[in-house]
Amino acid sequence: MNSALLLTDRLCDLTEMALQAYTKFEKATVFAATKAIHEEFRQAALPSHATEKLDGICHAILAAVEYEPPAGRTNPQCIVKARTEISALRELLRSQEAWMQKERLDGRSPVTLQ
Repeated sequence: MNSALLLTDRLCDLTEMALQAYTKFEKATVFAATKAIHEEFRQAALPSHATEKLDGICHAILAAVEYEPPAGRTNPQCIVKARTEISALRELLRSQEAWMQKERLDGRSPVTLQ
C-alpha cells in the first residue's frame, strides 16, 4: 500500500509537470510517465472504486497535455480535477491501509476489497 501512496505522490508531481509542459517533448514525457504509473497501479490490484479514480486522474492529466479530449476543460481545470481526485484516492488508500492493519492486529486475514 505504501508503494501505491508513493505513486499518488508521483501523480501529483505529474500534474505540476503538465502545467509547465509547453513543448511536444515535455507533453510526451508527461504522457509516457502517466501511462507507466497507471500500469504500476493496475498491477497493485486496487479495489474497483480506486481504479475508477485512477482512470479519471490519468485522463485529466493526459487531457492537460492534449493526449485526451479535455471535455470542455482548460489545462488548469484539468489539473484541478486531477489533484482533487488524487486527494480522494490518497484518502481511500490510507483508509484501506488502516483497515488492513486493524484486521492484522485483530488476528484476521484481511480480504482484498473489490
